[in-house]
Amino acid sequence: MNLFQNGFFDMKRCVVESTYKLSNGKKLILINIHLSAFDNGGKIRAQQIQWLEDHLEKVYNKSENYVIVGGDWNHILSDDVRENPVAETPEWVAMLPKTLEANTGFKMVFDKNINTVRNNDKPYIKGESFETHY
Repeated sequence: MNLFQNGFFDMKRCVVESTYKLSNGKKLILINIHLSAFDNGGKIRAQQIQWLEDHLEKVYNKSENYVIVGGDWNHILSDDVRENPVAETPEWVAMLPKTLEANTGFKMVFDKNINTVRNNDKPYIKGESFETHY
């Protein structure tokens, strides 16, 4: 596989952090993440969540900064999941560990009217493709 194919098809995950100084002396830290989805056994996902918990401890809990984390979590964000009953749940689907909120004091906020996880192994067909409503 050449470099183009590897970069295009072997998806890399990342974190981009931007810091803005505010007029009140505090900082606004925006963290854009892209966590792993297809992780056999969940080892990489667990490491990514642990890194995020540790990082939030540094930039939020030990300071008075404002912090917003967003992006592609590749996890189901809430226990209150309504899965599409027509499609089978894929093996790769994982719940976001509760430890992230419990250990960091962060609150998960999202629009429960928008689907957050769906399978992309074939073109999307409403009512047939796997998806969750959060």
